[in-house]
Amino acid sequence: MNAKADRESIEASVEESVKSIDRVIALAVGRDRQAGARLAQASVAVLKAAASEYGASIKGGKFTNVEEYQDARGFVLELRRTVTKYRDALRKVDSRGYDSLLRDIDAMRAALGPARPPAQPVLAPGAMFGLSSRAELDASIFQRTGAGGEKGEGGEGGEGGEKAKH
Repeated sequence: MNAKADRESIEASVEESVKSIDRVIALAVGRDRQAGARLAQASVAVLKAAASEYGASIKGGKFTNVEEYQDARGFVLELRRTVTKYRDALRKVDSRGYDSLLRDIDAMRAALGPARPPAQPVLAPGAMFGLSSRAELDASIFQRTGAGGEKGEGGEGGEGGEKAKH
């Protein structure tokens, strides 16, 4: 196979994978009121994987493994696309939580700008892990608000003091 055919085959596989992921997420969001919480959890897992890949791409303060860098970049870019696509479902659960999660994703994306890594890392690996940890904290908002349905369900004060437990 030539390089062009390889690239076309890879691009077709990636496109089919993205479509499959979109179908699964659409089913979850459409059927389950806790889908926002699960999507936030999945986002954290992806960001932690991206931070790990980013860290593995750097040795001695320089990028030494382009593939690991590109994996991290791909994870973050695809996650941003997915989270943005399901913005309404996530905002329905908690709009401030959505905004915080998106800021975390964008901060990681800024460190993974070009397809080829820059001469020097924009962030140290520890800072990238810190961003994924902050995203985990931000995503916990969805766990609290998604567990019993939509935020604010039951009116002001909640039923039987439920609001105070969140």
